[in-house]
Amino acid sequence: FALTRWGGFAEMAISREEFVYAIPSGLGFDEVAGIPVNWTTAHYALTGTGHVRQGDRVLIHAAAGGVGLAATQIAKVLGLKSIGVVSSEKKKDAAIAAGADRVIVSETKRYWREIERGGPYDVILDSVGGRGISKGMRLLAPGGRLVSLGMSNTSGKGRLLAGLRVLTTPWIHPLLLLRESRSFSTLNLARLENRADIFLRAVTDTLRWISEGKARVHIGARYPLARAEDALRLLLSRSSIGKAILTK
Repeated sequence: FALTRWGGFAEMAISREEFVYAIPSGLGFDEVAGIPVNWTTAHYALTGTGHVRQGDRVLIHAAAGGVGLAATQIAKVLGLKSIGVVSSEKKKDAAIAAGADRVIVSETKRYWREIERGGPYDVILDSVGGRGISKGMRLLAPGGRLVSLGMSNTSGKGRLLAGLRVLTTPWIHPLLLLRESRSFSTLNLARLENRADIFLRAVTDTLRWISEGKARVHIGARYPLARAEDALRLLLSRSSIGKAILTK
């Protein structure tokens, strides 16, 4: 199995040699297809950008998504205290099964109060964006790190609404970060294409955890390649759980 920056929705694709990995016995194509992007993102967000240490309190937004379920399982393996945020009761069950110590459903009116009660946090993985970033920054403990993985609040909203959402995203001033000794960082996996070591470490750890029964790739949906558009619609709807896989 391999990582491709672009061109992966195809029967044949090109990848650089250092991003090609052997499939261990006992794992199928569907499972390993869910590893390179989701698990590498979650792994580096926590161990690289997030610099987690055993016992850290970690808040994981979208905890039932592909990256979120991976991050929740990694947090369990590394001895972290994880609090997940999901959008429905069905997703809550998935996050708990993945090992989350506590799960907050964002459908409730006062879910931010629940998030606040669970703080302060050492690390926050934010894939939603918007005003939640400024709220999250205030909930960091001294030395805490917020890692932005994306801005799903702008997805599927149309250009006008997406633009408004971008405009409401807070500005992070370095003096405020310095005063409170807090950090804000971002992770865009596509920009790490020359860091084969990051991907190899993440894939190696993931395969070891799977072989030890400490982790599994959660596949929430499978679509034939001809229905790739439907798979993308599922992701934009934010109703998916785990990884969506394209098959032949």
